[in-house]
Amino acid sequence: TEEMELDRKMIQRICSVLPEWCQSLAIVLAGSGMRIGEATSFEIKDIDLSVSPARIYLKASYTKNKKARMVLITEEAKQEVIKMIGDRTAGQVFLKNQNTFNYHWIRAMRALNIPKSHLVDRYMIHPHMLRKWFLSELAGHSGYLSDSYRRYSTKTIVSEFLKAESAITVFPGIEKLDASTAFEAAEA
Repeated sequence: TEEMELDRKMIQRICSVLPEWCQSLAIVLAGSGMRIGEATSFEIKDIDLSVSPARIYLKASYTKNKKARMVLITEEAKQEVIKMIGDRTAGQVFLKNQNTFNYHWIRAMRALNIPKSHLVDRYMIHPHMLRKWFLSELAGHSGYLSDSYRRYSTKTIVSEFLKAESAITVFPGIEKLDASTAFEAAEA
């Protein structure tokens, strides 16, 4: 399919026009590599926030290939998860579903004048590209990608993830709530 380049600045621009809960979900997608269906399915009990980096244990029923797996998330994504949980102790982390997120994503694409593909009826930047961005940013960092889970210990995976974390942080050194202001300043 026809796609535009997605980089950190574009993710920041997109987040600046999304509702706050959608910003949080976008940051979690970009900071974890999860698919949107996985991210809107996991529950509070599936998260371990006591370790660094925080981990989400995706049940097989949440994943596309029906295989359970552990997902590491950036500190930035962890903070968004904590915010979404609030004072709740059970249930899904994101209380809205994938369709609602997609609705707001499309509105953001329109607001940012992102073109649609000539080949398919879809904007040239779509939510799955956050997963692609995550994987491509990690590609240059010691083979963190999928086969790593089968070949290396959790300790090694965690170590390599932490080395690469700055590459997959959406708002490095910028408060997310100030993102639209920071973006406007950068564009000036």
